[in-house]
Amino acid sequence: MDAAAPDVVYIERLTSGVYLDQCPNVEHYLEVADQLSSEALTPAGKIPFIEQIDYET
Repeated sequence: MDAAAPDVVYIERLTSGVYLDQCPNVEHYLEVADQLSSEALTPAGKIPFIEQIDYET
C-alpha cells in the first residue's frame, strides 16, 4: 500500500457507489469508525454477550 495515497471513503448503494475524497467527509467517517471501534466488544467479551441474548422474544 502506498503511504502517500489519500484516504477515501467508499459508500456502496443498491445500484451505485460513491467515493468521498474531500478531507472533511473522510475525517467524519474516520471519527465514526474510531468511535465504533472503541465501543466494540473484545473477542472474549462477545461470547457472554451472545449467550445472554433471549432468542425466544
